[in-house]
Amino acid sequence: MSKIVKFPKKRRRKGRWTTARDYGAAETPRFGQSRKKGSGMLRRLLPLLVLVAAITAWVIWQGARDEDTLPQPPGAPPPQEETALSRSSSAAELDAQQPVVVGGFAAASSADIHSANFTRCGSGERVNCVVDGDTIWFGGEKIRFASMDTPEISSPGCAREAELGEAATRRMQELLNEGPFALTLNPGDENRDRYGRLLRRVSRDGQDLGEVLIAEGLSERWPSSIDWCG
Repeated sequence: MSKIVKFPKKRRRKGRWTTARDYGAAETPRFGQSRKKGSGMLRRLLPLLVLVAAITAWVIWQGARDEDTLPQPPGAPPPQEETALSRSSSAAELDAQQPVVVGGFAAASSADIHSANFTRCGSGERVNCVVDGDTIWFGGEKIRFASMDTPEISSPGCAREAELGEAATRRMQELLNEGPFALTLNPGDENRDRYGRLLRRVSRDGQDLGEVLIAEGLSERWPSSIDWCG
C-alpha cells in the first residue's frame, strides 16, 4: 500500500483595494493633516505680506495727515479759520472786546453787535440783567458804564435818590432792550475797575446811552460829585 504524501498548503495573500497611489496620483491628506508644501510656502510668504500691508497702511495714513498741507490750486478759497463771530458770547470774549452777537439779533450798525433780553437783577444767577442805571450783567460778566453815574438804589441817601435811582434803572433796561448796542472801552481807561467790573461805554448808532439818561436828568457824567438829596 502506497503512502499518501500531503503537500503543505500555500498561504494565499490577502488582496487589497487599488488606491490612487498605485496610479501615481497625489494622495488626499487625511483629516487633521496639512499639506506640507503649501503650508511651508505660506510661512515663507507671510513676513512679506505683513510688510506690504504695513507699508500700505503707512502711505494711507501719511496722505491723510498731509492733506491739509498740500498746496491749494489757483483761485481756491483759503481754509476757514474759527473767529469770534463763529463762537457764542462769553465773559472772556467781552473782556477781549471781540465782536460777538448775543441772542441772534441783527446789528443796527457795524458797531452795534451786542444784544440780549435784559431783566432786573435779583438774588438768583445773573447773566443778562440790570443792577441799576449804570451797572449791568451781560453774558455772565458784570459791567460798569464808564461814562455816567446814576443815583444809588441799594443804599440811597434819601427818598429822592431812591426814586431817581429806580427811574434810571428802568430807563436803562428799556434802552438796552430796544435793540442791538455797542460796548467800547474808553481811550486811556483801565479795562476793569478796582472791583473787577469791566469798564465800558454803551451806545447805539454812535449815541452814548449814558447821555440819554443825563439829558433826562437821571444821571451825571462820571466822575461826579452831585448830591442827589440836595
